[in-house]
Amino acid sequence: MYCPHCGKEVADDAAVCVGCGRSLRGGTGKTVQGTAGPKLTHRSPAAVLLLPFVTFGVYALYWLVRTKTEMNAQGAKIPTAWLLIIPIADLYWFWRFSVGVELVTKEKMSAIASFLLCFFLGLIGYAVVQNELNKAAGS
Repeated sequence: MYCPHCGKEVADDAAVCVGCGRSLRGGTGKTVQGTAGPKLTHRSPAAVLLLPFVTFGVYALYWLVRTKTEMNAQGAKIPTAWLLIIPIADLYWFWRFSVGVELVTKEKMSAIASFLLCFFLGLIGYAVVQNELNKAAGS
């Protein structure tokens, strides 16, 4: 089972999430059963494109980290986002992120397309990827 708050996998009989410490029982803390974790968050592609300009790039990093966490809850295996600040390792991280996009969109967006969009087009590529993730979240 997965924590409905942070998406971390927890034991089926757990009362509290080991990842975020929140209750897994009662109220809004209902447990989420199944092989896939919490659904992807629907975000505006325009926000993904424009907010990094207002926040001097901070929102782009936030988007990458949050999206990575949500995709990992869906079964992707994207490593820590700290790799983004290490030259060459960031290419590996973006490739794993792209493979995650391919997984959660059920191959509607290929890993190669996602990687090329994010790497060469930056914020525009992020907006296109977010649009595909929104389609996957709706299905």
